[in-house]
Amino acid sequence: MTTRSIFYKTAPNSTVIHRTLRRVVLGLGALALIAAFGCGELPDDLGGKEPPTVTFVGPLPRWISWSKQSDAIVFEQAGRLVVARGDDLKDARAITGYSEYNHPSWSPDGRWIVHDHPMDGFRGDDIWARSATQDALPVRFTMSHLRDYMPKWSADGRWIAFHSRRNPTGHVWMISADVEADERIPEPVAPALDREDSLAWSPTGARLAFVALVNQSIDIWVVDGPDGEASLLGGTSVSDNQPRWTPDGTAVGFISGSGAGANVWVQEDRPGAQPRKLTDVGGIKRFYWLMDGKALAYLTDDNALYALSLEEGAAPVHLRDTVDFAASPDGRRYVYVERVDNVYRHFADRFPPPFQP
Repeated sequence: MTTRSIFYKTAPNSTVIHRTLRRVVLGLGALALIAAFGCGELPDDLGGKEPPTVTFVGPLPRWISWSKQSDAIVFEQAGRLVVARGDDLKDARAITGYSEYNHPSWSPDGRWIVHDHPMDGFRGDDIWARSATQDALPVRFTMSHLRDYMPKWSADGRWIAFHSRRNPTGHVWMISADVEADERIPEPVAPALDREDSLAWSPTGARLAFVALVNQSIDIWVVDGPDGEASLLGGTSVSDNQPRWTPDGTAVGFISGSGAGANVWVQEDRPGAQPRKLTDVGGIKRFYWLMDGKALAYLTDDNALYALSLEEGAAPVHLRDTVDFAASPDGRRYVYVERVDNVYRHFADRFPPPFQP
């Protein structure tokens, strides 16, 4: 097993992109909206007012995240965070004003949503948590004046893992998730690549899987809390991304490869385990576990959504075409996004009976 101290010595610094053009455009748009709507600097910009109902049509919903209870989703759309509830997820309400809110993630009790938010004239990002129902003031977890981003709340509620550009850069960090603490000190854990969906907590919250570049190989690593030892889970000989723990917490699934060669693999979380290929269709860009790990739902590069039983000889079942999707933690429902006349709408549906838990 590779310890964290060795990991620090062998891992090269990962390259971090400062801002993408899209982020600049969104930032300028949000500034204009702030001027128009009077949004304050602090992200408590609803001022205690009732969260407004929002339209179902607009720009692409980003970073769709289900609550652990599978009764709500949160996503970013047009510079606001939106929470949607109900069987059809059409009770959609903005829980922020217009600014820039990124990478929302639910607390395990479903009360809080952690996200990153730029401060001081859109320079840098910090980690914040806000009430999903606007019944409490936002809580600021970090104040680095650099960039803390892509937070993930652990399943046991104890930690928030995130990427940061503070020194040492290119690392995954952790901070206590106690919203009532007087002081929280973030701690660096290990070098990691800051890719979307690159952090994944085990179902118990005891272990964090993340993506790291070591010796020119992009693999899946795991660590136990901020003081644990980072160890190589493994992976294939090509780029591995999007780790997702199996529902029983015994293995990690991931997408390996890129483009037409991207497929879903799984590897048990134990020494000596070897990765096992689960799909052979290629072009997979997102996946979720179904039926307690006995099936998959996945989305391909050509925007086709499939469900696949992992029984030998089973064929994938085409569910629909969609721009994006996210499966609920209980494996019963999924939210999907459709583009119509240059605007996007989100919908909810249930997986067909053969794939219900």
